[in-house]
Amino acid sequence: MADAHNRKAGNKGDVWKHFVLAAVADALLAGRSSGQSFSYVDTHCSHGSFSLAGGDEWKKGIGVFNNRDWRLADHPYFEIERRASELGRYLGSWMIVRELLRSHGLNGDLRLFDISPLVAEALKDEAGFSQSSGFQAVLSGSRRPDLILCDPAYSEQREQDWRSIRDFASQCSGDNLATLIWYPVFVKEPPLAAFAEPVIAEVRWPCRGANQLMRGCGMIALGPARQIVLAIESDLAEVAEALGGAVTLRRNAA
Repeated sequence: MADAHNRKAGNKGDVWKHFVLAAVADALLAGRSSGQSFSYVDTHCSHGSFSLAGGDEWKKGIGVFNNRDWRLADHPYFEIERRASELGRYLGSWMIVRELLRSHGLNGDLRLFDISPLVAEALKDEAGFSQSSGFQAVLSGSRRPDLILCDPAYSEQREQDWRSIRDFASQCSGDNLATLIWYPVFVKEPPLAAFAEPVIAEVRWPCRGANQLMRGCGMIALGPARQIVLAIESDLAEVAEALGGAVTLRRNAA
């Protein structure tokens, strides 16, 4: 599904996911000495950069913020995407982290995983990319990651994705790794009960229609990422309101 993401790039779900990711990454990067390395893992990395010409869902997502005069206009995430949109692009997760690394003057050790042949072809020259499942490979490296993003497709194998996420989250939580896990809200599901003490930031917006229409999404924060997400509650509320929804921030959701 990664190759089809162009049509949805920059939508509401992307804004929520990437705003939280940028806030957490920026906080973890702050205070590090120039030249230090930062290890980032993306379990389902996709292309990293997408054309906004491929669809119009971005107009209700990142398009709401590009010229918005408000308190968070200078937030690193919105600055990064504003520059990208001027070139007709939307930057995905690992490209956002790369831009943050550059702004902090830090070296990045990016480990990127995706099983899509199209992504593999596009990233064949990208150091750190592997055409494999991040679920299996992400914790096998010798270096402890500073930040992990887990963002599976939740498409044809959605139930399997949920099972994999539960196992993955259990491993990351046990190792106290800074981890973010994105999930969509389609229908009522109880996927969070097995997670050990997460912080969950979920946004929902009004939506009418079939259950397959996304009516919200959330980010699960584990390890050191938990306190960072709790600290940006007011920012999350403002982003959610701009998206036409409301945020719920909670611990230990079941």
